[in-house]
Amino acid sequence: MIRNIIVIVLGVFVAGFVNTLIIENGHHLMTVPEGFTFSDPENLKNGLVDLAPKFFIIPFLAHAVGTFIGALIAALLGSGNKKRNAYAISIAFMVGGIIMVYTLEAPLWFEITDLALAYLPMGFLAGKIAGGKS
Repeated sequence: MIRNIIVIVLGVFVAGFVNTLIIENGHHLMTVPEGFTFSDPENLKNGLVDLAPKFFIIPFLAHAVGTFIGALIAALLGSGNKKRNAYAISIAFMVGGIIMVYTLEAPLWFEITDLALAYLPMGFLAGKIAGGKS
């Protein structure tokens, strides 16, 4: 049990790190409008609804890839039911995603897509890859 707690904490840390890394460096892949940055809370609070759909690819990838990698680490390094460890990471990040929906004003299509595809499916996939028991 102690081992699983440690790997879940590690998975949350790694998932958050990967998420932040992608968000912070995503502008190298796709240039956002002048003066906008995803790391500026004021931009996020007021400017998301005005962005074109293509600018939501990076945040979605950050959420999905971060959750997947954290869940995979927790599943691979944990003991016992590996899927449970992966699901713990994906549920934790799903809660974070729900909080962000209430905090930021993003387009509804993005909020639905992000919540439906970036968290729980990534935990399921990580658990499958890790070969966890049902």
